[in-house]
Amino acid sequence: MTDETSEFIRPFPALTPAQRYHLDVFGYVVVENTLSTDEVGTLLEAMQQLQADLEAAGEGAFVRGCRFSAHHPHHSHLAHILEAHPAIYDYLTHPRLVGLVEELVGGTVRLEESEAVINSRAPDSAWDGHYGFHTGTRPDIGTYVENGLYHCTFVKTLTNLTDLGPDDPVNQPEYIQALTLCAAKSGIVDAMQEFQSSRVGRTPEQIREDNEQFIELADCLRGKGWTVSDPIPDADGSLGPGEDFASPDGDLAIDDIRDCISERNLSDGGDEQ
Repeated sequence: MTDETSEFIRPFPALTPAQRYHLDVFGYVVVENTLSTDEVGTLLEAMQQLQADLEAAGEGAFVRGCRFSAHHPHHSHLAHILEAHPAIYDYLTHPRLVGLVEELVGGTVRLEESEAVINSRAPDSAWDGHYGFHTGTRPDIGTYVENGLYHCTFVKTLTNLTDLGPDDPVNQPEYIQALTLCAAKSGIVDAMQEFQSSRVGRTPEQIREDNEQFIELADCLRGKGWTVSDPIPDADGSLGPGEDFASPDGDLAIDDIRDCISERNLSDGGDEQ
């Protein structure tokens, strides 16, 4: 018999409609007050104790499975923190965080990495405007749309345990620009919004006609050198992009799509006259 008190219950939906929309448009979302004050305090204390234990152990040492991958007077990077402290394990398996990630991935998830950064502002340093922020997988490989929702197969959660001030680099406009650069360059946002808005409130006959047009569109794009796999139906029977849907240079070239709509006299989603 299952002990109901031991069930791993996470919220669904974990994001509000406004948060989900912001994530779909910009590729990130800030969720404030995800952890309680007590959880933040316990986790912060555990991280500070872990740093002190690693410093005492000496260069290259492991403490409860964790190590320094970088250690400087004003910057420490701690790798593999999963088993280093019960409070850290509780954070990494927090139902609220797991629920957020599963909603975006679209199913069950697994932990790929666990790490922490402990920073303090160096008095003689100035931010040079560079972050070195990696963008993960390409949109046409690591993302998909299902039932009108945008999903990513790789998700990273970042939690601040101390308050950030207006002068911190993370609050600078350039940082937000870096976060949204991938979406802006790929054109995935425009394509997703056009794709979703065209599929609202359709009759079965309209779905059939749209499916025929989508097949026409796919054939046209293949003629322009695109890699287009077989379309996939959703719960309503509407065909949408399959696993591969990208132009020869790997991007989602909106101009090619619009050219095909024009060349083959396909509907652009507007009312017919």
